[in-house]
Amino acid sequence: MSKIQNFSTTRSRLYAGGTYFKSKILGPDANKIFLKIENGQFVVGRTVDYPEWVMKYDGSSQIIFDGNQIKVNQSIVSNSNVLKTLENRMIFPGPFTIQPELETYELIIDETDPQNSGFNISDLRSKLAISKLVCMPERPNEDSTANGVDTAVLIPFGRVFMSGATGLPNDAQQCDTGPFKHLVRLVGMENIDGTFDNTEQILIWDGPNRNIGKWIPY
Repeated sequence: MSKIQNFSTTRSRLYAGGTYFKSKILGPDANKIFLKIENGQFVVGRTVDYPEWVMKYDGSSQIIFDGNQIKVNQSIVSNSNVLKTLENRMIFPGPFTIQPELETYELIIDETDPQNSGFNISDLRSKLAISKLVCMPERPNEDSTANGVDTAVLIPFGRVFMSGATGLPNDAQQCDTGPFKHLVRLVGMENIDGTFDNTEQILIWDGPNRNIGKWIPY
């Protein structure tokens, strides 16, 4: 038995392309968000959990096995239940779909500065207002915890994951607080602007064992 541990939930961040991104969701799942610029589009995605029989997964592809053939991003790559490429390795036990959450935004080429080629940052910031996953707080007035300032234009970059988000444990393995009880204290939640709301909420693990379940108000 141990004392109740304190946790805070924070957001993931990314400095890329000459600007700054922050997750709209809280906790470790925010570290599953990836961003990239491809073919004039800004792509936001979140990887999904997958079964144990998946040996390797690139984290961003849609993969469908219909019982006869395997498609990766709508292209047929196998006429069996076996997928073996550099990026993905899996043997399907039956029909199954791996579908990451994806958002796509068209980018506008910025022509205001002939010395710099890239995309318009302000336009993308406005478009991300509808995103469920990320936003682009202006620095420093919209997020005083962020470093630096934006460059003149948005520079293309390959897929990269956001990081830095923390939160409640994924299981109750290290949270014993008494016979058959697993409790934690949620002390704070990070806002978009970097400030924290004090919550001081006690949560209890609700599930059949320490590995399967979720944290709910006590």
